[in-house]
Amino acid sequence: LRRYLTNTEVPREVSLKVQNFLSYAYDARGNTISEASVRVLELLSTPLRAELMTAIFQPRMSKHPLFVLFGRLSPVTLQDLCARAVDPVIMAPGDIVFQSGQLGKVMFFVHQGTAEYEYEIEDQTDTESDFDDNESGDGREAEFGDILSGSSSSVSATDMLSYTLEAGQWVAEPTLWASWTYLGSFLAKRFCELVALDADTFRDVVTASSHARIEACIYAKKYTAALNIAPPDKHNDLFQPKAITALWQRITEEDEKQTLKGNQTRRVSRMSVSDVNTVVPGPLPLNAAR
Repeated sequence: LRRYLTNTEVPREVSLKVQNFLSYAYDARGNTISEASVRVLELLSTPLRAELMTAIFQPRMSKHPLFVLFGRLSPVTLQDLCARAVDPVIMAPGDIVFQSGQLGKVMFFVHQGTAEYEYEIEDQTDTESDFDDNESGDGREAEFGDILSGSSSSVSATDMLSYTLEAGQWVAEPTLWASWTYLGSFLAKRFCELVALDADTFRDVVTASSHARIEACIYAKKYTAALNIAPPDKHNDLFQPKAITALWQRITEEDEKQTLKGNQTRRVSRMSVSDVNTVVPGPLPLNAAR
């Protein structure tokens, strides 16, 4: 490797990055086994492979309540997302995942390691947007595709801010709901593993399910409406609306109701057994017979 890099006159800085990354990747390969290296997995049926991919990737996206909701309302949709729309990505320190101005097509979750997102504070925002409309131009109720057809606002910037992202956090969610241009830069601070969710495939999969499409439409409307009125320091690829908190509250309340229902069912079951024992006594003792 060193001889190759020397013969091709690769700059020292790039050469060191290549060597460090390959060293990390080589060590990681010894500790992990990729799907491609397990040839027998090719024999899996399509549904079973989707179930396997869900077992791998669902926990990595479960910090976002929408994917938890998809798993409950439409498990097949979540399996399709994990099988078709998701890919693992390994990044070396300093690697740029995306830069400001690039067309946004992918949402990223941090699985391991740390990454950094930096962007410039916007001092001017064009508030005109298709996202503010609850209805489409022909008077019918807005469909999922109508929401996705909007465009991001044009802005100017004055100051730079940066945030560190760790495992469980995500960036570039607006790519799922809009024709989006990245507003900042996302790069690896250390060796890190990401989960990349392709926005186009996400839309294809979600629109194929009536339950998932309805939930996505409701959430997308709230997301884009909140994004359009967000202050300049919040208008970026990290934007998270209050709708996320509302979704978690909904999930928590449903869990509590389910738990309460389960407790009541068990209580009724115990009472029934007790009643039977009371109403149907055993035989009288012999010394009490008349």
